[in-house]
Amino acid sequence: MASSSDSSIEPALDLSIQPDEIVAFLKKNLQFQEVCQRILYQRIVDRAAQTQELVVMPEEIQAEAEQMRREMHLERAVDTIAWLKEQMISADDWEAGIVRSSAH
Repeated sequence: MASSSDSSIEPALDLSIQPDEIVAFLKKNLQFQEVCQRILYQRIVDRAAQTQELVVMPEEIQAEAEQMRREMHLERAVDTIAWLKEQMISADDWEAGIVRSSAH
């Protein structure tokens, strides 16, 4: 019988990903510049939307979310929650993306 101090027991795998690992991966796969350009483009668009005082109404967010759910066949709330988990985002992250894309 193995004790809790038995060195043959493997430690649990740490599957968390650190930001520096993401940067290194993007650089190794020659995607770093593209991602940086997309981030800068998004900043420019966000600033322009802010300057123009564009506001996305809650009804617009809801309509876009419903459209996306239909397109992805996410009929039930549990399906949407599972999809969000697969995407590794929260409902707030998803909503922020909808607001950002709707403001342009």
